[in-house]
Amino acid sequence: MGQHLGTTKTSSMLRNHLDGRGVAPEQCSFRLVARGPILEEADDRDTHYERRDVIGALERKLAESLLAAGYDVMNTVYCNKPLDEAPYDEIHEAFAAEFPAL
Repeated sequence: MGQHLGTTKTSSMLRNHLDGRGVAPEQCSFRLVARGPILEEADDRDTHYERRDVIGALERKLAESLLAAGYDVMNTVYCNKPLDEAPYDEIHEAFAAEFPAL
């Protein structure tokens, strides 16, 4: 999580999004909500890319669902890979426990 608040432009996406809104990360408090592991770690590059795409599609759907429920999502997830609904249902349920409007 700390890396996302660092000062390196390419690895500090949370800081970049906050800066873009004129919000100083040092003045914020954070609550991390996470779910996982969802998939096992890949043993090779091809499997890594396949699993990365699965996770990207899940992240896109979760972001879309949070936006539709009225939450302010700072990041747009650009992933055009097909969604596997089976793991999404479990992820949605887990995040709905933390985000009641979901």
